[in-house]
Amino acid sequence: MYIRKKKKPPLLPPRAGGEASGGRIFKNLLFGVGVLLMCALILFGAVMLHSWKASGTNQSLKAEDFEVEEGPRERVLPGESSDLTFLRNRAGCPLPYFEGQMFLGEIRNAEYGGQNACLVTMTYQSGLVINACAPREAAPLLEIKEMDVLMRGDARITLTGNVGIPALMCEGRPGACLYFETDSAAYAVFAPGTRADALYRYLQATPLSVR
Repeated sequence: MYIRKKKKPPLLPPRAGGEASGGRIFKNLLFGVGVLLMCALILFGAVMLHSWKASGTNQSLKAEDFEVEEGPRERVLPGESSDLTFLRNRAGCPLPYFEGQMFLGEIRNAEYGGQNACLVTMTYQSGLVINACAPREAAPLLEIKEMDVLMRGDARITLTGNVGIPALMCEGRPGACLYFETDSAAYAVFAPGTRADALYRYLQATPLSVR
């Protein structure tokens, strides 16, 4: 007698178990990402709320504690020009000059006392040289070596619109020089191979203009 065997229910296809396992992995991944984001937010909040006080003190660090103090003058763009207005604008200080005489001017930067200074040199066809520096505290930059100071207290430089500025007369192997200064800059008029008296008489007969 033939007996028909009951069919067993088919097993779930293997891929069904794979899909269930993949779903669990995806959920675990999302949970891990969420935890990491929460930790990052907590850390960010702690950083923003931190007082940043220096250890051992009650004073908080401020932005100005990290600022670098600069000198009183900014650096200029070096260059050469025969245009007095060009030199004046770059130097940022008044410049004395001989009116009606041709010159070649140069402007450059220099350092004095750890700060920046601006130097202007105007060389005339006659050989006379006018030097200027700003600020006036950098006046030693104008000093010419091998020159002796002449003890003459009445020496003055006459500028346009000014009765006269006290000047220091120097003389030596290079020539003669008169130094003077204003509130904003220091100046020197140098004559190579000339005596100080001759230079002084020339400046009295040919007063300097200023712009």
